[in-house]
Amino acid sequence: MIKKYTYEDWFNGNVVLQYSRIVFDKKIQEEPSVVSWDNFEEIEKAKIEKKQESIFKDLLKQLTEKTTSDFIIKCESSMFPEIFIDREFESLSALWNNKYLRNAGICYSPIDQDSRTFDESYYQEMITHKIECFINGIKSKYDAVPSPNSKYHNSGLVLPEIMITTVYQMIRFIKRYKAKNPQPSSTQKKEAQPSSTVQKPEARTEPTNSQSNNPHSRFFDGDDAYQFFLDCKKELKVRNTNKKKNNESTLSEVAKYSLIFNFMKTRSLIFSDTKHLPFIEYLRKHHNAKIPKNCTKFPYQPSANDLDKLKILYDHNR
Repeated sequence: MIKKYTYEDWFNGNVVLQYSRIVFDKKIQEEPSVVSWDNFEEIEKAKIEKKQESIFKDLLKQLTEKTTSDFIIKCESSMFPEIFIDREFESLSALWNNKYLRNAGICYSPIDQDSRTFDESYYQEMITHKIECFINGIKSKYDAVPSPNSKYHNSGLVLPEIMITTVYQMIRFIKRYKAKNPQPSSTQKKEAQPSSTVQKPEARTEPTNSQSNNPHSRFFDGDDAYQFFLDCKKELKVRNTNKKKNNESTLSEVAKYSLIFNFMKTRSLIFSDTKHLPFIEYLRKHHNAKIPKNCTKFPYQPSANDLDKLKILYDHNR
């Protein structure tokens, strides 16, 4: 005959459900009493399930509020919030869409400079929960939620079901945040100030042309934007040959173009829908950029000093 337990046995930590992530602490000498739903009457099981759902929702609310708060603080503190928002959205989307790479039991983001990593079993539990509950429409179960009084669980571990749900909610939040906090377009910037305030050098290092067959017009929002691109190249001393001069920056050529590309997108000087690879190919073809063939995407996180150079140049030309 199967031994039966009560809600109080589970809540007080006397027994542990086998569906949760049990941690065997060496400091605790006695082994946990691991049980299944068969060890509870239906009325006791219903009490536990109700409490598990309540705990789950409370933990989800706490994590979502903290993650949202951290996002807003970092965004408002960033010199380039547009880059931060896009990078965070891309990072969360990669996790949600199961794009993470696997190696030696660790799952890690495919995005450069993204430090998020997960244990493979934990990652798989997130994806399984997403498929079952968000895609297949199966009602969420809370079997994995432990009693708050259990000695055999890591209280600091975020349940994978809560983590992936928070990811989903953050993706939706960022979409709403971008819609409510739009950045002024380059057209609005031009209308807000006389065009005569834009300082242009008398001699251009490369010709500009607003005709439809101009390859620059595919990426840059007008001749002024393209000229700013050339000014940025000059400021960062981006070379068009393999020869390196003594006074050149230690930044690699890829890093310099990455800095220019991301900075200009945040100022709407490069069209917002411009993808990395077409722009890299454009640089190779029309600017003799020495970018490795295996580079299909610019890295992120330029240094604050280099960002300051372009910001000063941008403010000067406004």
